[in-house]
Amino acid sequence: MIDVFLSYAREDRERAGTVASALESQGWSVWWDRKIVAGQSFDRTIEEQLKSARAVVVLWSIHSIDSEWVRNEAADASEREALVPALIDDVKQPLEFRRRHAANLTAWSGDPADPEFLVLHHGVKAKCGLPRAASDGAEGEAQAGLTAPGVAKIAASSPGRPSEAESVRRSGIPMTIAAWPRRYVIVAASIAVSVALVWMISRLGENTGGTADLQRVELRAVPPGEESTSPRSASPAGAPSPDLAADSRSLKAGSEIGRDADHPAPIAFDTISRVRLLTNEGFYLRLPTPASDVDVVLDMRLVDDVMSNLQASLSVLDENGGVVRDSIIGFNEVDRMWRKTATYSASQQARHGFRMMNTAGAADFWLTVRRSGAPGLVPFFGQTVPQTLEVGAAHRGRLATNEDAYYRASLPRGDYQAVLEFALQPAQQSNIGGSLSTLDASGGNATSVITLNEVDVSYRKAARFSVSRPEPVIFRVQNSHNVVGYLLRVEPAPAGTAH
Repeated sequence: MIDVFLSYAREDRERAGTVASALESQGWSVWWDRKIVAGQSFDRTIEEQLKSARAVVVLWSIHSIDSEWVRNEAADASEREALVPALIDDVKQPLEFRRRHAANLTAWSGDPADPEFLVLHHGVKAKCGLPRAASDGAEGEAQAGLTAPGVAKIAASSPGRPSEAESVRRSGIPMTIAAWPRRYVIVAASIAVSVALVWMISRLGENTGGTADLQRVELRAVPPGEESTSPRSASPAGAPSPDLAADSRSLKAGSEIGRDADHPAPIAFDTISRVRLLTNEGFYLRLPTPASDVDVVLDMRLVDDVMSNLQASLSVLDENGGVVRDSIIGFNEVDRMWRKTATYSASQQARHGFRMMNTAGAADFWLTVRRSGAPGLVPFFGQTVPQTLEVGAAHRGRLATNEDAYYRASLPRGDYQAVLEFALQPAQQSNIGGSLSTLDASGGNATSVITLNEVDVSYRKAARFSVSRPEPVIFRVQNSHNVVGYLLRVEPAPAGTAH
């Protein structure tokens, strides 16, 4: 069985080779179609390797997004939870895969230490486990006698039979553990079993297959380095991000967990938890430790990613599941996705719970609970960190239909002018629709500044807004129709202009 199957368009062969080499340098076995031996059946060989690979790395580019081969390979990998996507061009993944996180290799030069390649490395490791190079290194130390003090070396067996060391190696048991005294092994095994039980309880099993996919509930924390993945809404390359990054964990509920107040799903502070809910479906969660003052951030996004009604609420519960604050957050917007924030203060510390209720269409929710005043921004929808906006500078980009871009700036108190221009790409006489909104430092409390709803080739509007508090302001540029190139500029308002 191979570790990684590499899927790509033939026009990207050279870049695919760079990715393959980098993965192989990490110790994983990589198969791509250059390895087909003369005389082998092309289709059959690809299918066999695709089915046997533990991870399928799909390279999305301007060529591969239109490749039926690549799409089919990605679909097969997605069905068996083996898909690890990566962007090698500034494109959007095909719609059916768009909710999966993709490593951004658009500016990658081949360095295995590059942060974006490490995102890909993390994704492959999640499917394949540690690379063989890492495992072999640990074995090599054991075989060389580099074990903990007091641990005996493993002696060879009689000729003609596998040595004890070889038997242990074949069994997959680390050499240092196999050499421990029996009582230590029993203790270690007991600890391992306990850890496994805790892990199994936290995971609660995988619910897969058929029509259950839409009902599957997933709590997912964003791994470090994966929180700024959007090519238009990411921190500058190499710059440290002060924003929230949490350890990775995942829970797919296939039982009663989360379905009622007596069986809440566990969540942790500073963890971005993702939950998918159908219409009129609720979900219950609970913090593991007591707290009195908490900040709550909730993002909502419709699964079908169309402009429609968002209706949902989040209530605070006590340790017994009773409602102590009804609808601390409530959604009632016509949009595709939205963020709302709230702060809750209690008279004494308690293990608070939460009830999330969705009364609109099927939607994904990202819930983050933080101790009040915790620094840093929670990434939008689990992954998007705003770009830095320079006052007076023109910021340009390209947005597909129903795509957003986020910017952030620290603005002193005062009056400002925003300029927003949309130009259709390709240029054509058609509908232009979009908006510019300002958000507070946590990403909530949206205020509309500019709205575009014109039939034209390009259109520009300017509007004035005020900043009353010395804290970062976040700007959301939203495109609701055709593909556009946009221009955004924010500058101090000219003296004497009307508000």
